[in-house]
Amino acid sequence: MKLPTSITRLVNLQSLYLEKLPRDMSKLVNLRHLKLAESKKLRHMPMGLGKLTDLRTLDTFIVGNQFDSEAGIMGRLADLNQLNNLSGNLDIEVRRESKYIALSEISATNLNMKENLRELNIRFENGTKEDKRVLECLKPPYNLKILKIDGYGGERLPSWMMDSLHNHLPCLTMIKIKRCKSCKYLCSFGRLPHLEYLFLSGLDEVEYVADNENELSQAPLFPSLIHLRVSVMPKLKGWWEMTSSEQDSKEDIQLHVQVQHQHLVNWKPAFPKLRTLDVDSAELAITITRQQIGGFTSLKELSISPSSIGEQSHQQQACTLPFSSCFPNLRLLEFWFLKIKVLPEGIRDLSTLQTLKIYGLENIKEIPEWIDSLTSLQKLDFKRCQRLESLPHQIVNLPNLNTLSISLCDKLREKCQSPNGEYWHLIQHIPCLNIY
Repeated sequence: MKLPTSITRLVNLQSLYLEKLPRDMSKLVNLRHLKLAESKKLRHMPMGLGKLTDLRTLDTFIVGNQFDSEAGIMGRLADLNQLNNLSGNLDIEVRRESKYIALSEISATNLNMKENLRELNIRFENGTKEDKRVLECLKPPYNLKILKIDGYGGERLPSWMMDSLHNHLPCLTMIKIKRCKSCKYLCSFGRLPHLEYLFLSGLDEVEYVADNENELSQAPLFPSLIHLRVSVMPKLKGWWEMTSSEQDSKEDIQLHVQVQHQHLVNWKPAFPKLRTLDVDSAELAITITRQQIGGFTSLKELSISPSSIGEQSHQQQACTLPFSSCFPNLRLLEFWFLKIKVLPEGIRDLSTLQTLKIYGLENIKEIPEWIDSLTSLQKLDFKRCQRLESLPHQIVNLPNLNTLSISLCDKLREKCQSPNGEYWHLIQHIPCLNIY
């Protein structure tokens, strides 16, 4: 259904929820709320949107494709210039290639003056190196809470991120950066005092998240971070890069690394409040953790699940990874849809583990006999493990196990049925059994 142009005569209209915008939107001078997030067919903004200076809500702004048949009547990024009453969230979707967006248009957006914005989501459809020129001019207001960047094609993030992000946007509580395939260098996130959630995904070229020379300090880094999600970063070598000069001799480099390592030892541990870590491989979890002296001591929950936009890597190596030294106080461990054939032996020393969830591990056939090493285990949950067919008798040695769940594991389910199942005598003492 097409909206009649006569609606623009309703000059006192304050709220509008649309899929397609009329050309004469500029006449609705009293409009305060324009919600377009569910407008899947919307291809661009109309001209003159910048005249609606009373707008409080504009959740979506689309920069239309330069080859669109209606290119001559499209709104421009510059239309955001006078909309300084905007509040809440703003989603900017850049469908046009960045090289076709004039610098005068980008620099006029004036986002940093929109002090009531709390969330900014910037998505690039084409992902080219010219995106840096655009993102450079989309600096958010000082008190922004949530920042999301998707599909960015630049090699570096903009200067307002690279140059002391904690000074430019000190109120950030969440950052999400994904599908930035060409980005090699990230900024320093660690000094953001209120950052609670950090999500990094699809950063194919990133080797290190931060340069330790710029980030390490006597104050703990990531002081408020609770949830960290990292996935599809195939070249990641570590969190902090141990830097050295190209002119240094081999001996100088070794000394330099030793000094930096000692700095790490003396430095107050980072991530003091981190509770949840989500990664797409066990190896990635260890890569992130290994430079943290003593491991992630505050971490309570670890979830390992392959990303839907990336392939699993090196899953067979998971067996020898040092889980207990990296996550000494872990309470919950989840494995989702991995291709491993056996559970990693490295988890047997997780003395504090209370919940173990094994979902969609199609190649797992049996549970290892060392399962009784997990003396604090209270809940054991299997789901969609079609080849799983045996339980070890050591399961009776788990003193605190009070819940066993087996669902969509046909072979094992049949053997755990009461009263004649092969393993019924091993599990009948468990208070809560969920077998279906």
